[in-house]
Amino acid sequence: MNENLNTDTTETAVRRLPQRIKEVLADLIRESFTLVGVIEGSGAGAVAQGFGPDDIGTNVSLKLRQYGDVKVELSFNGHDIKAAEPEPSGKGWGPSTKPAGVIGQDYDREHIRQREGVSIPEPVDTAAQKLVKHGFRLVASNLDGLMRSLTLVKGRRVFGKETLIGIRAQITWIVD
Repeated sequence: MNENLNTDTTETAVRRLPQRIKEVLADLIRESFTLVGVIEGSGAGAVAQGFGPDDIGTNVSLKLRQYGDVKVELSFNGHDIKAAEPEPSGKGWGPSTKPAGVIGQDYDREHIRQREGVSIPEPVDTAAQKLVKHGFRLVASNLDGLMRSLTLVKGRRVFGKETLIGIRAQITWIVD
């Protein structure tokens, strides 16, 4: 057993999740997704290397249907949660090639179908729409092969870089 993993029950782990994550989970669960688990780092490795509590990662997994035809995984640490919050002054996060706070692109099922020639299944679209409702934006997609995915992020760019920081959500599905 990995001693760096917290062995609390899923229910206890969910209680400790940030409110923003709980709201996203509630919306997905209303759409028939089932919570599979929450994996939290214990922090032992981070502390030993001189990092703090905000460096400890958490993954939350959900699935749709018995065999997990569609899966959603949210991953974040304390820095990501902070990056997903609006900047207090309302003036954005500094200079960027895009307007402050804008990363990725709008998720648009029809646009993807026209551009890529790929149909996004209804449950995948529903999950993506729920994430968009919470401020997530499409940053990557893998629409080739039998295992496909959409990656959305709620966050911002690291000041002066193209690097994104924020809560990541990956929706994966298997093509029949």
